[in-house]
Amino acid sequence: MMKRVMSLAALALAGATLTACGSSAPTDASKDDFCEAFTEAATDWYPESEDEEIDTTGAIETLEETGTPEDIGEDARNGFEVYIDALDEINGNSIADYDGEDPVEVSEDDEADFDALSEYVTQECGGSAGGVEGGADGGAEDGTED
Repeated sequence: MMKRVMSLAALALAGATLTACGSSAPTDASKDDFCEAFTEAATDWYPESEDEEIDTTGAIETLEETGTPEDIGEDARNGFEVYIDALDEINGNSIADYDGEDPVEVSEDDEADFDALSEYVTQECGGSAGGVEGGADGGAEDGTED
């Protein structure tokens, strides 16, 4: 089963090209810069209408330029790279292509790393930085559980 990642819209209602092998994104971002970039990236790609094309280019650039804090931990850093890969995968599609499902998906193999990123974002960014929710169930678009 694929893990679904909540869009920023769902995250707000709930309250809260890299490879997985490694990246060139910096590893010395301040926590403030990281949280700000994560929030910006999450708001950048989500289209205004279901039929509008998803453009994750700006979000990916923001994340790649900012990188992660030095203390993020290896699993969360890998989750960061997985998130960027997932954003790259949906670029050019539309929300309508996903029949009500969240467009960003993470494989079972990457779930633990993605969960580590989600935990880091929640702890260090107050849970308000963007578009990432861990766990087997990402929740519905309206912020409720499926």
